[in-house]
Amino acid sequence: MPGLRAMHVAAAAALLSGVSSAVAVSPPITTATVDLIKCFESWQPDFHLVLGKWHIGYGLSCDSHDCTAISAMRADGTTYTITATASGSGYTLTNGPLTVTQGEDILRHLLETSFAPCVRTQIASAVSLTDDQFGALVSFAYNLGCGPLTSASSTVRTRVLNGAPLEGNSGVREAMTRYNQANGACLDALVKRRNREADFYGGRHGGPCYTCGECGTQADRMCATTDAPTPVPTPAPSTATPQPSGCGGGGCGTATPAPPSTPQPGTPQPSTPQPGTPTPGTPAPTPQPDTPQPSTPQPGTPAPSTSAPSTPAPGTPTPASGPCVRKAWSTLPCAERELYIAAVKEFKATRAGEYDDFVKMHDTAWDYAHGTSGFLPWHRYYLIGWENALQSLGGNFSNVCLPYWDWEVDAGSEETTSVLRPDTFGSYVSNTWPACVTDGVAGFPDWKITGGSCLTRALSSSFFTDEASMAALIMGNPNFSTFYSSLEGAPHGNPHIWVNGQMADSVSPEDPLFFVHHANVDRMWALWQDYHGYAGGAAAGQYTAHSTTVVRTSALQLSSVMPMPITPGGSSTLPYFAAARTVEDVMDLAAFGADAYTYGGDHLAYVLGAPASGTWDWATPTSVAT
Repeated sequence: MPGLRAMHVAAAAALLSGVSSAVAVSPPITTATVDLIKCFESWQPDFHLVLGKWHIGYGLSCDSHDCTAISAMRADGTTYTITATASGSGYTLTNGPLTVTQGEDILRHLLETSFAPCVRTQIASAVSLTDDQFGALVSFAYNLGCGPLTSASSTVRTRVLNGAPLEGNSGVREAMTRYNQANGACLDALVKRRNREADFYGGRHGGPCYTCGECGTQADRMCATTDAPTPVPTPAPSTATPQPSGCGGGGCGTATPAPPSTPQPGTPQPSTPQPGTPTPGTPAPTPQPDTPQPSTPQPGTPAPSTSAPSTPAPGTPTPASGPCVRKAWSTLPCAERELYIAAVKEFKATRAGEYDDFVKMHDTAWDYAHGTSGFLPWHRYYLIGWENALQSLGGNFSNVCLPYWDWEVDAGSEETTSVLRPDTFGSYVSNTWPACVTDGVAGFPDWKITGGSCLTRALSSSFFTDEASMAALIMGNPNFSTFYSSLEGAPHGNPHIWVNGQMADSVSPEDPLFFVHHANVDRMWALWQDYHGYAGGAAAGQYTAHSTTVVRTSALQLSSVMPMPITPGGSSTLPYFAAARTVEDVMDLAAFGADAYTYGGDHLAYVLGAPASGTWDWATPTSVAT
């Protein structure tokens, strides 16, 4: 998770500034230690923006390192430099993208210079550590910073120094796995990482990056490790894990979807930390990537298409009547899933240039659509344009509505998300670096990104925000500025980082998952508006022009016409944004005319309870949990 890496490096350097340079040269950073950390860090062979900062490799931040001369260290301890040139648009590697070996060498140097020293001076100088124990603690520090290993009150430090056993209520595992929370909530991804590090501390390599039970239980922190050790695997190009087909596990029409879970009535409260489990002094990182989000298209009547007539979509969806009803992907009927996937495939095949323009438009919109109050209205407009574009294909596609990826129901079991199937958006694959998507609607070679190469993904250890946390965020932030900035952070950012590849960059609409992801972000805003009594009402109070960074001063005002140019400073746009729309124009979902829409089958609306007006205007609550 590179978002806080620069802070951790700086903290480690400050901690060691007064320490003598005569530190032990062993234990070493072993290849196994490097592989352990790679299990949980996304791989970027070239420079990528994360949290508005340039990163490369396994989390090296150009904010805290000179990326024109990147230091690397081979397994034998010899060092070398990888060069790049800097420009106003970022960095360019002198000799092309990194190899995996170079990435490992950069990571090894970063560990050796910024994190291993605090383990050596604070722990290894006092007690004898095996290579695996040392490596586990270095991984722990790489994720959390050196604080938990240097504080006199740290239970991890105390138990390691006292030679405590790995297992048991007073063991090292129990202490390490207390560090499994962010913002007061236990996170499955951190449970997995802490248990893997504890396994490694005990000499067990390899095995899955697993969770032992429900996140937040005592069993999670006391995992059994009875399975036989296995060698640490060398990362290889992605191999798709077999997945059930798009609906019900057996494909549309061949299987019955699993019965819904028990309804969850009532109003949830914010997550509570585990009893007896203190929140660490250095919180687990919560990625808040500054991933550019799709421009907010201006609704309007799309111009007639000059493309060849489309082939009617498969399935027999219910014809659209009235405003579009956007539905959750996890419960979307098979025919409607097939219709949407077919529409995306058709648009890409027959209007590839326009699809590329959607990508460019989002990239162009960086400053006024990200990190400012314009984030939500601009993206709402952008999605309306995308929905218009698909409907303009004609035939059955005239009825297509944009579904939303309800990632809050995937939280804690992201690898089983319903959006990743071989016949929809592509199979779930577990990669340590971006690899080509080979099946689903975005499978290469049928789907090519701008420039002709394949779409890539590298599903990482980032985690989704669960339903209870989203309910708490909506209820607890009646002020627009705090609401949008909180939503733009981890809830919106983590799915971008989890998918990785193009989704973690300013060209994220290259991945068709972008649109269903942002439909869910827009849904959260619609629920917030509805819950706090803004649905259909005056705009006053529900929008405040605001910028979350000193760099982005171009916050859109309520009366601002939202710019939708394809290129910076340009005047051309796509025909699906024919009408000029202001921020205020997109506040009322029911006032869009032909572009109006609502959200249907919404369990989160049910969980939130009655809105301020007493009735939901833009959502249809359901007690059936997905």
